[in-house]
Parts: sequence; C-alpha cells; structure tokens
Amino acid sequence: MEGTIGATKRVLVGTMLLLAVVVVQAQEVSPSYPTLPKPENFLSCAKKCVPACSLKIIEGPIQYSICLAQCLLQCKHSHDQNEVVYDCTEKCAISKATIFKPESYEKVESYVDSCYEGCWNKNTVGRGL
Repeated sequence: MEGTIGATKRVLVGTMLLLAVVVVQAQEVSPSYPTLPKPENFLSCAKKCVPACSLKIIEGPIQYSICLAQCLLQCKHSHDQNEVVYDCTEKCAISKATIFKPESYEKVESYVDSCYEGCWNKNTVGRGL
C-alpha cells in the first residue's frame, strides 16, 4: 500500500511541477499546423486537466495518463475542424499512454503532440487541407 501511495505522490508532484512546462509550450506556435488556441486559452484549459483527472489516479497511472492525454488534446485541438485528425490523435495518444505508462505530465503532452503531428501529416498532406 505504501508503494502505491508513494507512486501516487510522485505522479502528483511531477505533474504539478511539469505543469509549468505548459506555460512555455503554450507560447510556441507551429506555422505548419492549424492556428493553435491563444496561449492564455490553452493554459487556462490545461490547468484544469490535472484536477479533472486527479480521481483517475485511484484507478491507476494508466487511466490517469489517458485522462490527461484526452484533456490536453481537447485543450489544444478541439477547435480543429478535421475530425479524422482529432480521432486519429486521440487513439494514438491513448495507445501510447497505455503501452509506455508515462510518469510525467510532460511525457503525456509529448504523446499528444507527436500523435497530432503524425495524424495531421498522414491525413492532410497532399490533400489540400
């Protein structure tokens, strides 16, 4: 039991510390992808992901990571009109979170970002979207 509590505390502490990374990354805008939400909108949304997913820690770290991935995806790309890219990104990020069992918020966010890039390229490049 103590091992589970210790792991949970590490996940929470790591998540809270790495939330600061969101501030920096929210200010970056990639010109090759659709316009991202304004940094303050993303930051406001992303700050809600940790508390919204905190109860998932009880179910386990994988469920917590999946919740974070879905929440961050919603914050970053819910405004995109391309449902195929959004669905592809969600499936990819959930798959990565399940397989690799990330231990940090930053890692989950990197899954969402890399999946989005791959899905965007796969579904829009050469199609005039």
